[in-house]
Amino acid sequence: MTLRKIGLGLAVLLIIGGASATLGQEATSEATPEAAPETTGAVSEATPEATEAPPPPGAMRDFPGPGTFTVTVMQGEVERNYGVYIPEGYADAAAPVPLLIVLHAANGSGVLAEAHTGFTDLADEFGFVVAYPDGINGFWNDGRPLDSRVNLDISDSAYIAGVITFLSSRLSIDRARVFAAGYSMGGMMALRAGCELNGMIAGVASVASTMPQYATPFCQDSAPLSVLFMIGTDDRAIPWSGLSRQGDGYLSAAESLIYWGEHNACTDDAPPEAQPDAAPEDGTLVILNRHTACADETAVLLYGILFGGHTWPGRPNPIGIDSGVVSGEFDGSRVIWEFFSGIGGD
Repeated sequence: MTLRKIGLGLAVLLIIGGASATLGQEATSEATPEAAPETTGAVSEATPEATEAPPPPGAMRDFPGPGTFTVTVMQGEVERNYGVYIPEGYADAAAPVPLLIVLHAANGSGVLAEAHTGFTDLADEFGFVVAYPDGINGFWNDGRPLDSRVNLDISDSAYIAGVITFLSSRLSIDRARVFAAGYSMGGMMALRAGCELNGMIAGVASVASTMPQYATPFCQDSAPLSVLFMIGTDDRAIPWSGLSRQGDGYLSAAESLIYWGEHNACTDDAPPEAQPDAAPEDGTLVILNRHTACADETAVLLYGILFGGHTWPGRPNPIGIDSGVVSGEFDGSRVIWEFFSGIGGD
């Protein structure tokens, strides 16, 4: 597998309890799955992986212990931030732990994504590290060419690659179990990064977004990738039936399932499976389609939320935002982690 050439320029600062400590990294080289950008300054003259082994299970560098931290990076001339949560049981882990990258919706932030999705609580329960990056001005360069809100000069795939590489040099991360989940535009960015970073991310979950047409070029030559969709049939922002629009349209939910089934060379059918109505009062039902006989032991799942809106199942809409009906049939975050838990393990 190869990683598409993506230029990185990252200077990293770790914020701990209001104090800051420079951790290095001014990078101009091309990224690969095995190596971070070349670095200068406080850390080393080369990549962290090239100069020192990753920390052993339960150990960490620069982070003082479990908890929530903010990392500030300079990508070229642009200052960027991401939150990191190290679970309470990290020090007791007997093996490297998974890493989950959570990408917010348009006009969002990592802080809002953390509050909305609840992955921090699940990290304590299941023992994985979570990163919550911020898009530039609340938006991601997910590949759409016609949106003036998006900074097309910045590679967010490179930014995400830098997050993965840096955290893997400071924490004991299982590089075979790095995942990305996103909501709306964040889901589209997760899909682009999953393809463009070819082999660096083992699985992607996209909530309230189908497969964007403009992301397909990034996936053309990429390896099979496990993908999960959660999409409401009454989503007014990203229609279930898709949107044909020159330059920045979206596949339908069914077409997204077909696209990834073909991409992953799946040989099984994915018939609709009606799920038990666990919350009759919410007015939604769930239909699951899944491919599991796919190349490289990948899988493709589509949770169709009948009458669901542009929402995250089991998680209330952020205050002041009416995105339609929220399904109470299941906790989307927990189902996503259960999906990821079946990828890349022994």
